[in-house]
Amino acid sequence: MYYPRKGEMHFDEAENFTASNDKPGINLHFVTAHEMGHGLGMEHSNVPRALMAPIYIGYRDQMLREDDIKAVRHLYGIGNGFVAPLDGETIVAPDLTVVQLTRIDE
Repeated sequence: MYYPRKGEMHFDEAENFTASNDKPGINLHFVTAHEMGHGLGMEHSNVPRALMAPIYIGYRDQMLREDDIKAVRHLYGIGNGFVAPLDGETIVAPDLTVVQLTRIDE
């Protein structure tokens, strides 16, 4: 099994990578995030839709699943800030106030 070493990632030229979520190919953003997870010390997950699942399942609206968040927090602690998954509860670091964010680019 290949895991990145020393921050290096390998992308096979034989793969059809794409940055699109609706065109054929392997989504480069998901593969890169998965490989970065290995670089952080994460192993494969047994949760089928987790980013760190061992098999690529294609683009999906939510990149990180609760299992991915728990795995990286197990390695590095809860940190500062919050994570708001689409399909779960907002996870807030201790002693942090969550504020409503508003987009100003519209």
